[in-house]
Amino acid sequence: MKQILFITLCLFSKSAAFAQVGINTSLPLASLQIDAKNSINPESGVGLGVPVIDQFPKENPTKDQHGMLIYLRNTQDTNAEGYYYWDGFENHWEYIVDFKSMGLDTSKTIVSGTQFTPNNMGGVPGVDSRIVPFSSINSLDPSFILSSGGLKVGKTSIYYLSFSGGVSKSADNFVYSYKTEILINGISNSNLTSTNSAPGGAQNGRSATFYIASIISLQKDDVITIKTTKTAGQSSIISVDTPYTLTLINMN
Repeated sequence: MKQILFITLCLFSKSAAFAQVGINTSLPLASLQIDAKNSINPESGVGLGVPVIDQFPKENPTKDQHGMLIYLRNTQDTNAEGYYYWDGFENHWEYIVDFKSMGLDTSKTIVSGTQFTPNNMGGVPGVDSRIVPFSSINSLDPSFILSSGGLKVGKTSIYYLSFSGGVSKSADNFVYSYKTEILINGISNSNLTSTNSAPGGAQNGRSATFYIASIISLQKDDVITIKTTKTAGQSSIISVDTPYTLTLINMN
């Protein structure tokens, strides 16, 4: 008798382990089914609540959390407010597009910076150069982030890249020449370079602007930075006049 009871309990435990679970229903039709207590006049708390966060975790989840769902409230983050799920194989948060956001351009990432680091440029032409660290980012794709003053690319793809920015020099009578480069992982590319010059002016400062546009293949985790070098002139102070703005558009 004890043996029969033991076998019966084992069979019941096994079937219960694989049973479907229902909340507010006795006949669940899925692994987990949640119904309202009253579908005609539902209670105010009806629904499934997922974690609401103000910014993405500093440490990424792993493949074990593939498919994990959160809601970004977007009070401290530059990404769009809404639902995201964790793609454990691509290793980034994926935005769940809804009708409210369908008109938004999710392929575009814009970053900008407004000053040289560690300070404005002076010194010897051809030697003195400065990086303009990006300080702001506007992107609906959370896989694109700022990293040590650069933009870390979130996805391997073909991109249309455009850049604009400008510098100004204090007043003197010398002509100044400049070269601005877009660096990919710290490496320059002649196709991603713009040169310009500013005339002399004893009474007022002079400015120069740069523009770069190209179609380029980028890999996930590539880092883009902007560097300007004074190639001719004297030791007058050079500062950022027009914000350095970089736009990436995913063409795939």
